[in-house]
Amino acid sequence: MLRRFLWTFLIAALAASASVGSAFAEDTVAVFKLSGAINESPASVDLFSFSPPGPSLLDVVQRIEKSASDEKVKAIVLMSNGASIGRAQTEELRQAMAKVRAAGKEIYVHSDSFDISDYALFAGASRVSVV
Repeated sequence: MLRRFLWTFLIAALAASASVGSAFAEDTVAVFKLSGAINESPASVDLFSFSPPGPSLLDVVQRIEKSASDEKVKAIVLMSNGASIGRAQTEELRQAMAKVRAAGKEIYVHSDSFDISDYALFAGASRVSVV
């Protein structure tokens, strides 16, 4: 019974995506997950570390600025999960967020909790969600 339901759901989803065409490719929301320490420069690869290195501040800022100029991106979402961001990093991210807002795009922020330094960053968003 469950297998029949899953197949029916899969076929219905494929039929719906085929009928919509390229509507999903035109409207995109860029999602940025911020967690842990954000390094100023790209992290070097450590042979004994089994986790991938996190993005650098330069990578994040460039991607946010790219989403501001990309016509397919309609909004961005910042998800913070215990990110440790310094004051200068906050200012750089705020400037990138200002470019997105100047392009007429919305910025949504979600976090489980945040402190005053996070608030300084998130105040540049269109909407803030805290759970």
